[in-house]
Amino acid sequence: MDMTDLLERSLFEVIASALLCHTRRRILVKVEKQWMSVGEIARGLKISSSTISYHISILQRSGLVRVAYHGRETLVRGTYKDFCVAIQRVPIEPIPVHVDDDVEVADP
Repeated sequence: MDMTDLLERSLFEVIASALLCHTRRRILVKVEKQWMSVGEIARGLKISSSTISYHISILQRSGLVRVAYHGRETLVRGTYKDFCVAIQRVPIEPIPVHVDDDVEVADP
C-alpha cells in the first residue's frame, strides 16, 4: 500500500484495513498502554523487526498509534484515546432507507 492508495481511500477504509490484519491487532494490544520499541514488540510477537515496522507504518498512517524516536530506537504507543480520535474523524453519512408502499411500518 503506497501513499497514493491512502489518499484515494476514505479514512474509514484505512482504519478498517488496518484493523483487519491479525498482526496489527496483536501489535495494538501490546502497545495499548505503554511505549514499546519495535525490537521489544518483535521479540514479544516472535516476528522480525522489519515486519513489525511495516505494520507500524500502516497503523501510524491510520492514526491508531503514535511513534517517537529515541536515539536509534523507534518507540510505539497506541491508546484507546488515539483510536477514539481517529474514529471521530471518519465522516458518517446517513444510511438511505427505502420503504415499500405495500409494507406498513409500525411506529416505534
